[in-house]
Amino acid sequence: MDVVPSANTGAGTGPVATTAVGTLADFLRDPLTGLGSLLTLRRDLELMIDRFQPFGSRPALLLIDIDGFAHLNGRHGRAVGDAVLQATADRLRTILPSGESAYRTGGDEFVAVLPSIPMIDGVTAAGQLLEALTQPVVVGGVEVALSASVALVMLGHRNRVDALLRDADVTMYRAKTEGGGRVDLYNWEVDSWSTTRRRDVARLEQEVEQLRLQNQVLTEALTLDLYTGLPNGLAFEADHEQVDAWRRRSGEPYSLLRVRVDGITGGDWSPDSPAGAEALRTIAHSVRDTVRLSDRAYVVGTGDLVVLLRGSVMKQAVAAAERVRSGVARQEVPHPGDQTRQLSVSVAAIEAGFRHATPDDVLRELETLLESAISAGGDRINWPH
Repeated sequence: MDVVPSANTGAGTGPVATTAVGTLADFLRDPLTGLGSLLTLRRDLELMIDRFQPFGSRPALLLIDIDGFAHLNGRHGRAVGDAVLQATADRLRTILPSGESAYRTGGDEFVAVLPSIPMIDGVTAAGQLLEALTQPVVVGGVEVALSASVALVMLGHRNRVDALLRDADVTMYRAKTEGGGRVDLYNWEVDSWSTTRRRDVARLEQEVEQLRLQNQVLTEALTLDLYTGLPNGLAFEADHEQVDAWRRRSGEPYSLLRVRVDGITGGDWSPDSPAGAEALRTIAHSVRDTVRLSDRAYVVGTGDLVVLLRGSVMKQAVAAAERVRSGVARQEVPHPGDQTRQLSVSVAAIEAGFRHATPDDVLRELETLLESAISAGGDRINWPH
């Protein structure tokens, strides 16, 4: 178990920030651990490939990844995460014999290169490396348990650095997929496994997309009025709750309109008849098309609509109410029970304010205003005077 001193955060003790452009040597060395960087690794691998002899022992590349490092960072903090990376680098320096190289290639990934070794010995070395690197680390009195995965690639059938690193990445991916905490050796089966895995992932992504679309259709079916295509009462309740909560947090005003077709509750015509249904659909679409694009109209009952006007005060709501009423009048929708008459609407307008403790309080006052307009003969608007 390695003991690492806790990070000192006192003033003047940390690294000094600089905007100076670094030298090539700066890019060849990882600043946190002092190991070689990815640039150094690529350079060394190029030289190794150039000198490689296809017979006898072969160089080995060991890609090392700390399992669950993001969770470790989130739980213990970045200072502890950095200390774990530094401890891992120190262990690599101690474990690797002279002539063997270690690199930090980014994040929690390290690479060890063994210049010339039989494959069986490479597997043994990887196992020993894994055992040493997964010993707990103590940082500032806190013991941090570690797990790691190692991907082993023997140099031989690849003559390009990118291909060699790709083999290591694919092998590491398989090790992680199988649960991590293990050594995985690259072979030709890994390529086949990777291809199959990609196909499975692509298939699952397609299935997830199909489920998402199905869920979207179901959601729309639950929140749309079937006769008019407008959002229904469930959609209004959800939107109203959100807008009212936002008003309380931000102070942004909003207003509501309640629109009801005159005579719909008097029983002098049937909204269930084809003519009645078409009349309601025409009026609902007129209301929707009359209000602003930023407003939203909802069908909350038979011949009953609500319009949510975000960012609107009382004066704007009254003007919108009159546009809705006159807009329906211009449609000249025939009365389903008496073709010599035309349908009209009554509209109530209200701005949500301090006197409304809940969204339901707004709706109750709005309903009272609407009933008053209907009682006065309909085809009119009403608001708090």
